[in-house]
Amino acid sequence: MSVDILGDSNNQTIVILPGLGAASPILQFKPIAEALSDTFRMITVEPFGYGFSDFEIEEERFTKEITSELYTCLEKLHLDNFYLMAHSISGIYSLKFANDYPSKVLGFIGLDATVPTKEELKPNYFSSNEKIVAMKPLLDTLGFSRLYSYINPTFNIEIDPSYMYTESEIEIFKFLNRNKSYNKLILNELQHFSDNVNEMHNVSFPETVPVLNFVASETLMDDPYWIGDHYREIREKHKSKVIPLKGSHYIHLDQKEAIVQKIKEWMD
Repeated sequence: MSVDILGDSNNQTIVILPGLGAASPILQFKPIAEALSDTFRMITVEPFGYGFSDFEIEEERFTKEITSELYTCLEKLHLDNFYLMAHSISGIYSLKFANDYPSKVLGFIGLDATVPTKEELKPNYFSSNEKIVAMKPLLDTLGFSRLYSYINPTFNIEIDPSYMYTESEIEIFKFLNRNKSYNKLILNELQHFSDNVNEMHNVSFPETVPVLNFVASETLMDDPYWIGDHYREIREKHKSKVIPLKGSHYIHLDQKEAIVQKIKEWMD
């Protein structure tokens, strides 16, 4: 399992978990990880099937397996206590992790994180990237993905437009997107998306785990219950907050500076 560590000399640790189908979580989250690494030790995890992590494994992509693998990874890094910072579907995995290992989790930071909801999942529940996940095998078979990636180098690559990635990093993005993204593990995870969300229905974070949820205005336009659902998963009432920000589902790219400032204030 591939991980990236920044700010290793800092005391407090934040573990970053990606949204479904991210070609390279390490590179996608590098701008915000760097911005926080002056204060925190930032660990970006690429789960199995993502980035440079292995993808030839047989386990089904159920929440139990994903969180168990994450636990083993963090144990091998000798992490005793940490904050989880999750984008999209990793909000569900973080909810499971915090309830299974509450003594490990100091708090949760949600980046327009998926929440368990009573409603049946609507078509617009999926982000644009997750919709492409479902289409990708057909696009690959037709050769469209590889061809279009040469025409548009950032095709289906979610990056911070204000961050100066090196040419080498862009090439890595393109390589992973063309050759490894939407492999069998990612497609299996997509297949279990609804089951994994519904499994956590009526589950909230433990009272010992404060929550800082950032919610995106564009997601709120699609789902007016989105902000209320984020409040409902919170039991710790003293420190927890839900903060709406203007932007897309990739709020950590659209509002990096505001999120970094709020996190530092919240954890001070």
